[in-house]
Amino acid sequence: MRLYAEWRLRSLWGYRLWFVPYRRLWRLTRETTEELLEGDPVIPRYFGPDEVGDFRGSLHGRRFGAMCQIMPRDAFLSRPEEWTHGSVVGVERTFHLFRAVDTMWGQHKTLDYDIYHLHHEKIGDDWRTRVWRGQKSARVNEYLASRYDRANYQTDVMQSLIDEFPSP
Repeated sequence: MRLYAEWRLRSLWGYRLWFVPYRRLWRLTRETTEELLEGDPVIPRYFGPDEVGDFRGSLHGRRFGAMCQIMPRDAFLSRPEEWTHGSVVGVERTFHLFRAVDTMWGQHKTLDYDIYHLHHEKIGDDWRTRVWRGQKSARVNEYLASRYDRANYQTDVMQSLIDEFPSP
């Protein structure tokens, strides 16, 4: 309710606002994920430090809303997928979307909550070697991500970057 009230008030004042509704992303271990999936979904579950997996490495999911984003319809109607060159996948795509929407549509706000990532099998040993199924090599989008980062809050620079890759 607080989220909606703030969004509504700011939109009445002419501000464009969208949300990443968490500040802390926790990756659950395989065992905790299995227990959670087998448990009663009605009973709240709290997790201790031994139930959270290794979170070192890439912080993109934590910092750039890879798990969840809340945007008003107007942000989607402004076609953010075109800003991120639909071919980029995974966390890197979320990073590009995050930077592009902040620059081309309106500033995001985070909320002081946790979000949990269920364990799943991964291809690669760690963030340096991890790939998505069908991806040829790891870390292929880092250069493009750094360009989005440098273009952040500069609409003319961001628009030039977007224009380099016309939509299909």
